[in-house]
This record gives sequence, C-alpha cells and structure tokens, in this order.
Amino acid sequence: MRKWNNWLGHHPTLRRLQLIALLRSTGQGFAAVETSLYLRELGWSGAAIGGLFAAAGLFRTLITTFTAELNALLGPKKYLLLYEVLTAAAALLVIVSSGTVSLCLAVIIAGFGMGHSGSGGPAAPIERRWLGAFSRKLTILFGKHALLGYAGMGFGALIACLTPLLQAWLPDREAYRLLFILPAVCAAAGAALLLSIHGGARRRAATAEEANLATLPSSASSPSVKPAISRRMSLLLAGGIILLGLLIFFVRGYAESPILSAFMPVLLFLLLIALTMIRVAGGSPEDMNGVMNMVQTVAVTLTSTMSAYWFSERFQVSASEVGLVIALSYLLAGFLAYVLMHASERFGPIKPVVNLQLAGAVCVLLLPLANSFVPAAILYVLCSMFNLGTRGTRYAVMNAQPARKQRSWSSRLASFLIRLGAILWPGAFGRMIDEGEHMLPFFFAAAIQLFSTWRYSKKKQTKAPLS
Repeated sequence: MRKWNNWLGHHPTLRRLQLIALLRSTGQGFAAVETSLYLRELGWSGAAIGGLFAAAGLFRTLITTFTAELNALLGPKKYLLLYEVLTAAAALLVIVSSGTVSLCLAVIIAGFGMGHSGSGGPAAPIERRWLGAFSRKLTILFGKHALLGYAGMGFGALIACLTPLLQAWLPDREAYRLLFILPAVCAAAGAALLLSIHGGARRRAATAEEANLATLPSSASSPSVKPAISRRMSLLLAGGIILLGLLIFFVRGYAESPILSAFMPVLLFLLLIALTMIRVAGGSPEDMNGVMNMVQTVAVTLTSTMSAYWFSERFQVSASEVGLVIALSYLLAGFLAYVLMHASERFGPIKPVVNLQLAGAVCVLLLPLANSFVPAAILYVLCSMFNLGTRGTRYAVMNAQPARKQRSWSSRLASFLIRLGAILWPGAFGRMIDEGEHMLPFFFAAAIQLFSTWRYSKKKQTKAPLS
C-alpha cells in the first residue's frame, strides 16, 4: 500500500486527485462502449445518435470555454464536486428511464459516449492545473495521470463486455440500463474523495482582480497596429463562416447525394480550423500552441467518435467483442503513456510524440480498408494506442509554458471554434455510416491528424521545464 501511495504522489491531495481521475475514467470507458450500442438497441439511427452526441459536445464546449470563470466563482474543489454529482445524477436517470427526453438530458449533461480521448471533459483543465501545483516534473506527473486515465477507461470498457451475459436473464434494454450503475458509483466515489480533500477553495476577489489586470491586452503599447490586425482577422473569420453557411444551405437544398449533404458540416470544420489558424497567427506563441494542442486532441477524437457504433454496423459484432477491442486499446495506450514519460526525459517531448502520431495516422488510413473484424480490431487498437498514448506528454508540454497567464479571449475564441467544428462530426459520421460510407470519415480524420502532427513537430525541443 505504501508503494502504491508513493507512486501516486507525495501529497495526500495529489493522490486523491489521481484516484478521482481513475474513477471518472472508468465510467467514461464504460459509457464510450455502451451508450451508442444502447441507443442503437432502442432503435436510434446513426444520424440521431450522432446528433445527440453533437448536442452533448456543444454543452461540454460551452462549459470548457468558461472554465476559468466557473473556477473563479466556485473554486476547483466545488467545481469538480458539481461535475461528479451531475454525472452520478445523469447515470441514475438512464437507469430509471428509457424515455427520449430523459436519455437526451442525461447524455448532454454527463457527456456519456463522448469521452473517447480519456481527457476528462470539462473537469480536465481544472484538474490538470490543480495537479500541476504539486510537482515540477510535469512529464512524470501527467504521464501517470494519463496511465491511470487509460487504465480506468480500459476497465470500464471491459465491464461493458458483460452486457450479453446479463441479457441471458434480463431483456436486452434492461441489461444496458442496469450496467449504468457503474458510472453512477464511480461518480459518487469521486465526490466522496473530493469532500475529503482540504483546500481547493475559491480564490479571493483581490487575487482575481490582479489576474484580470495582468491579462489586459498588450496592444495598449501599440494601439495603431494590433487592434487593426485583430479587427481584420475577426471580420475575415465572421465573413468566412457566413459564406460557408450560405454554401451549406444552398448545397443541402439541391444536392441529391446524402453523402454530400452529410459531408457539408465537415467542410465547415475545415474552414473553422483554417480561419482559426489565421486568427491566432499574429498572436502569442502560447495562443498558437494552445490552439494546435486543441487541433491535435480533436484529430485523435475524430477517429474514436462512434467507434463502437461503427464496429457494430460494419461487422455486426456483439457488445462483448466491441468492448474487448476498446478496452485493449485503452490499456495499451496507458502502457505507452508510461513508457513515453520516461522516453521524453531522454529524447525530449517532441520527437517521440511526432513519430508515434505519424504511426497512428497510418493505422487510421488503413483501418477502413480492413475487410473483416480481426484486422480492423488490430488496426484500431494500434491507432488508439499510438494516438492516445501521447496525451500525457502533450499536456506536459502545454502546461510547461514559462508564463502562466490567463487565456486571452482570442485563444478562447479559437478553441471554441475548433471545438464547435468537432461538435458537427458525430452527426456527419453517423449519417455516413447510415448511408453505407465506412471509409471517408477515417480518411478525413487521418488528414487532420497528419496536419496537426506536422504543426506540432515545429515546436522547439525542450527538456528542462518538463523534468
């Protein structure tokens, strides 16, 4: 027990936060497998499931965008506690009711089925900042955090494999509903651990005012240049979105191909990324690094979104087979995260991440070409392992910035727009699957991933801040 505590961290709060992340990820891993399969069992189409996930993504994006304000209002402890309580309540709602309104409310609030990346959702930014206060060795800290997260995801996905066993005694739908007790218990246990933590209170108002003063736009020293650039880029951004919206409206009205109609939101996503890159190009390096980390996370998530539904529709396999594949992918991703946190100290944090994500992009390209379940499962495990295993190191790089400033509104807008584009993805993915198009979504995800990996490779190697 002492060795386990020493491995988790030297401080009691650090150990509890790591255990809370493990519990939350267990519920996420279960929901990543079970949610779309349960909705499919209820007769929902791929487009309907994707639409619900899009609504859940929009809610999570709004919460994540205003995380700093919520953290200032509640403090990290109350913020995370509220998140766990809402997740437990949403899981109980799924158990007691299978009505459309109840399911929609539960999935939107808790984000069930949305946590494929293992990032922790809206709780992640506050949790990572709180964890970072207890250690200067960020690579080791976030490597362990990623390892625990993926271990929990894998364990939760394995529990989802029990669904066919329960269906021998219970009706199919009741078996799915009963197993949602797992995320409810995990969230309740996480809330109990949070209540036992001392600290994490809301900052005093004076500190918040000082932080606001410290983040006033630097353009005050050169008013003739910076504001003009900002206005032009903002007008370009707004004009581009309006033009593409009109294009989407026109094409959807006259296109006969359902695939083309489904692909229109993807074109909006591409434009949002391009315009966002232009928007932050003249800003600070911290803003650009934050945006590129967001693009990279989204690119990885594109592959895993609705993966359980894709396997079920493409190869007609059971929940046990799908759960086993997803569980194995998370467990191997955790193992790779553990290896990478030591390799990064020797080779730097950039080169290993770039090489692994290039390998992951190749696996994503090959995945839809597999004509049977076994090779597709192997490729999915490999691409998930390579892509997700780098998360801890990427977060360590992002959190190792020398200046811990409050995010500018430019950076927030950029992150929000990229997340907004990603919100459209589940609906487009589900629509394409319904129309029999099983390859195009993965080719698109691989292209975005290759771009984000190339841009990430332009970062300067650094060891000192991470070790």
